[in-house]
Amino acid sequence: MNKVEVKNYIVQHYANTMTAEIMAVTGLSRAAIYRVAQRNDLKKDRAIIVATARERTSDPNHPAQKSMFRKGNVSFNKGLRQADFMSAEAIERTKATRFQKGIRVHNTKEDGEVTLRLDGYYY
Repeated sequence: MNKVEVKNYIVQHYANTMTAEIMAVTGLSRAAIYRVAQRNDLKKDRAIIVATARERTSDPNHPAQKSMFRKGNVSFNKGLRQADFMSAEAIERTKATRFQKGIRVHNTKEDGEVTLRLDGYYY
């Protein structure tokens, strides 16, 4: 493939194809493909991003597997009062980072404002 063919291939396939597959076809490095995508304002489709993330995190050796909270697990503090699992000093330290009454957080939406999050929920 010449440069023009490679660029056209990337432009046509970038959104719906894993970058590793494009690397195999074009012989370019991942950084080179990302550079072409950035220059042409190309973005990956949400479906391919979700599929890639799901594939990576489902690997048993992925670091996230150790810390995932699986269905059926019970948290260590279920049914306990804060004083039962935290020392008095720890409780006192957490007071500084709690939401204060009447203070609005930075991402508060005004009435009538609708936002579509990446996970598909409207707020």
